[in-house]
Amino acid sequence: KLPVYSLAIDSVLAGGRGLEEGCLFILSEAKRNQPSIVWMPCIDTWCGCVSVSCQAALVTMLNTMAVDTSVCLVTTLQSEAQMQELPEEWRAVICKGATVPLCQPTTADVHQVLSSIPSMVKEVAWNKNRSKPAAASPPELPVADEQPQAAAEKEAEMNT
Repeated sequence: KLPVYSLAIDSVLAGGRGLEEGCLFILSEAKRNQPSIVWMPCIDTWCGCVSVSCQAALVTMLNTMAVDTSVCLVTTLQSEAQMQELPEEWRAVICKGATVPLCQPTTADVHQVLSSIPSMVKEVAWNKNRSKPAAASPPELPVADEQPQAAAEKEAEMNT
C-alpha cells in the first residue's frame, strides 16, 4: 500500500489551509512519505480554478524534485486536445513523466492503468535505493610517531 494524496480543491481546502499553502503542504507530505501518489483530478479544470501564483508554486516544487524522487503525479484530462490548452509549465511537468493517453477509456482500461501505478512507483523507489553508491570509507589519516610532548623534548635536546 502506498499513501495517496489528493490535490482536489475540496480536499486541499478541507485541511484548513489556504489553497496555495495546502497544495504545497500536500506535495511536501507526499515527498516526505515517498514512495507515494499525488492525485490531481481533471488538471484542465483544476488549472482554471486555481490562481496563477498557486500553480507556479506547485510547478516549481514539482520541477525542483530530484529525478529519483518516488512521487507519482496522476492526473486526467477531458480530452487530448485540452493538453494544448494547458499552461506551458504544466505541459512540461506532464510530459516529463510517463503519460498514458486513453481515448474514451472503458472502466477496465482505467482500472488497468490505475492498478499498475503502485507497482511502478515501488519499482522506482526500489531502484533508487538499490542504485545508491556505497558510502566511501574515510581516507586513512597518518599516525603520529611520537607523543607531542616527547617530540618537543627531543627537539629541545637537539637544539642545545
